[in-house]
Amino acid sequence: MNKNKKKGQFAEVWSRFCKNHLAFLGLVIITIIFVMAVMAPVLAPEGYDNQNISIALSQPGTQGHILGTDNLGRDILGRIIWGARYTLQCGVVAVFVSALIGCVCGSIAGYYGGRVDNIIMRFMDVFLAIPGVLLAISIAAALGPGMKNAIIAVGISGMPAFARVVRSVVMTVRGMEYVEAARAVDATDLRIIMTHILPNALAPILVQTTLSVANAIMQTASLSFLGLGVQAPVPEWGAMISGARAFLKGYGYMVAMPGLAIIFLVFSINIIGDGLRDALDPRLK
Repeated sequence: MNKNKKKGQFAEVWSRFCKNHLAFLGLVIITIIFVMAVMAPVLAPEGYDNQNISIALSQPGTQGHILGTDNLGRDILGRIIWGARYTLQCGVVAVFVSALIGCVCGSIAGYYGGRVDNIIMRFMDVFLAIPGVLLAISIAAALGPGMKNAIIAVGISGMPAFARVVRSVVMTVRGMEYVEAARAVDATDLRIIMTHILPNALAPILVQTTLSVANAIMQTASLSFLGLGVQAPVPEWGAMISGARAFLKGYGYMVAMPGLAIIFLVFSINIIGDGLRDALDPRLK
């Protein structure tokens, strides 16, 4: 009976989400990009660093290259396809780091309250006092350039948002009757948080996660653009834009193509997040 109820709730949320045509369009776009990333070896079998100087700086549609070639004769479409892997990986893993640390800190602060809450949230306020991009740049500069360090930097900079969201939900739920009942049967604090409290925070966490992925992708692209993130020849889209700056005049397509890819990806994730927020809001039933 409980399983049927959960299936019914999921179907209802899915139905409301699908009625939001803009959000559904975003889901289609992100699905295409994801499939493109997974199928990169098939769609671009020549790889992302196959150079052919004889066709360098070919305009889009010439020499058999739909989006043209860069200054080393590498196919831009192929590099964008392969770059989708690294761009998505950076965004998703960075948000996983943010969510993991933020949810733990927010759960502890919201459940115990008092001095523990004050210490944890003042610590989070220190991070919130610094703009996210600036904080990520500072951490990446301290750790050094590279994909791994960029993910850590972006993950840490996004941690306070999750902590605040989870804390607010936990503080609302911790006084409910079923939580008091769990305490009455001597359930451990960890069991109460994991089994009875966090499941009620899944909706806001899911929305926050979706929106944070878009922000993480923008931040990792910014770090790569500044030389603090993914390094050449890996075709992360921000790194591609950075490498094409010297050819902006006369060969603007080298910047425009990966830039448009970032725009479409971030736009689709943002409207999916908005759609999920509306679909999960019980007041909009």
